Amino acid sequence: MKNGTNAPGLIAVAVGIVAIVVCLFAFATGSAATAWVAGAVSAVAIIGGLAWLAIAHRRVREAEQRWHADNPHAPVEPPTS
Repeated sequence: MKNGTNAPGLIAVAVGIVAIVVCLFAFATGSAATAWVAGAVSAVAIIGGLAWLAIAHRRVREAEQRWHADNPHAPVEPPTS
């Protein structure tokens, strides 16, 4: 990836998915405390990662809209984000 602004969000979502697997495994083996902690970690990581991605998407869209407002003569291309 050339632009790493999405990387923290993608990593957080990946950590959340791994934490869900750990949560399910802990519930299956009877370790309820570990399962609840892993479930909480997964919820926080996934929500935080998706929020990061949404904010990055909004920044890109706003930059595209500003560029098109400053360059009205340029053809409008489909959104890249």
